[in-house]
Amino acid sequence: MENDIAIITLVALIVMGTTATELFKYYMKAKYPKGKLAGQAAEASSKQDAQFSSHVADLQAQNQALKERVQVLEKLVTDEGFEVKQQINRL
Repeated sequence: MENDIAIITLVALIVMGTTATELFKYYMKAKYPKGKLAGQAAEASSKQDAQFSSHVADLQAQNQALKERVQVLEKLVTDEGFEVKQQINRL
């Protein structure tokens, strides 16, 4: 008798869960039509892409400026005049 009640309860829970899931899916389809939801996602993605590409461009410009500064510093350090100045300053 107890097993029968457990089986009936389990079947009832499965049926109610499946029904609730299908109702929720129907509600979501009615509330957010496919085109409307996809359009909003594409618009948000486009804005993010623009922000990221702007940020990447800024970082690339900054990187290029740093490379140029390093090249100038390397020229200064490897210059013979710089080495002579350091030796004079040590004296």
